Amino acid sequence: MEEKLKKICRIVDLKLNERYSISRNISMDFSFIVKEISRGSIQVYYGDGMAGIFFIDDDLEIFEYPLSSLERELL
Repeated sequence: MEEKLKKICRIVDLKLNERYSISRNISMDFSFIVKEISRGSIQVYYGDGMAGIFFIDDDLEIFEYPLSSLERELL
């Protein structure tokens, strides 16, 4: 059951409490959840629980990786 992830063109399109990936592969290793959006940066938590940050000016290829309904409840 292979899914293709939908590409997000700009980092400013990310939404709070949604999961995204920095790889086309569906893998927790490259996934993150947006925790806070501030003026020039976006704070995230990666799949392993580590915190990270992206800056609005970063030129990254980001893909949608929606949470399942169970994952959403557990958040």
